[in-house]
Amino acid sequence: MTVHAGEGTILKVDVSATLTAVAQVISIDGPDSSVPEVETTHLGSSAKAYRPGEIPEAGSLDFSIYFDPSDTGHQELQTLAKTPSTVSWQVTFSDGSTLDWEGFLTSFSLSGMEDESNLTADCSVRITGQITFTEVV
Repeated sequence: MTVHAGEGTILKVDVSATLTAVAQVISIDGPDSSVPEVETTHLGSSAKAYRPGEIPEAGSLDFSIYFDPSDTGHQELQTLAKTPSTVSWQVTFSDGSTLDWEGFLTSFSLSGMEDESNLTADCSVRITGQITFTEVV
């Protein structure tokens, strides 16, 4: 089993039909996929019983960036916050493996506008449909 460093992970978003790296990414959290629990307990049960749901939830992905208003990718994030649309996203891990999905930006929050601080943006992407994992062989 190999342990992979977080450094070198790249987040990409579709900009004009081209997957483009988002610059100055500080952190990425997610996706936070889950499977719903469906209760199957009945009046004769001696304990609560459950089965897995049939429709998995792909969840969302959250990320933070050092925001640069003049960066084309950062401008695209602002556009997606103002005029929502579902676009392609990708995370490329340091070994070249990828996660690909379609999603839309649900939040874009600027902060760091204070003395001795960096301008940052916290963003969240809602994943629609399935996530495709492609392993580097």
